[in-house]
Amino acid sequence: MGGYTHSHHPLSRAIRSGLTLAALLAATAGWATTYRWVDGKGVVHYGDSIPPQYAGQGHAELSPQGRIINRVEPAPTSAQARQLRQQAEARKATEEREALERQRRDSALLATFSSVRDIERAKARELAQEQAMLESLQVMRVNSRSQANTDYIDQQIILHRKALEEIQSKYEADKARYLELTSGR
Repeated sequence: MGGYTHSHHPLSRAIRSGLTLAALLAATAGWATTYRWVDGKGVVHYGDSIPPQYAGQGHAELSPQGRIINRVEPAPTSAQARQLRQQAEARKATEEREALERQRRDSALLATFSSVRDIERAKARELAQEQAMLESLQVMRVNSRSQANTDYIDQQIILHRKALEEIQSKYEADKARYLELTSGR
């Protein structure tokens, strides 16, 4: 019978613990993160660390299986940083303008109306005026004698119907904002 012969000498405890430590170190070496980066010439490189000259140029961290687990974007150039700063400043200026405009509208709303009832009355007046104009246009359409005049009146009717909807939504928004500002007083 062929085969390997085994020595039946037990390994010393020190050798066994040394082998266990070596196996553990070999296993953890496989878990180390691998980095992928591209140099200035477009050549792709892999390694367990990124050289300092490529640190800010972006890279990918790979799993032991070679899949990307994290992507680090390149640091912005000074032109890109300046552009980002300008965009942030423009966004802040826009937000400040919008806040001032909202404050102006809120002040005007509170100065114009002293109650929700006042808002409802103003809405009813404006809707009544628009409705009267719409009825007038419908009478004019019935009495129109030319197609061109009828077409023009039809366009005006469409505009005034839209105006009715806009008045309705404007005053509803004003009422909701008034209630927010006055906490329902």
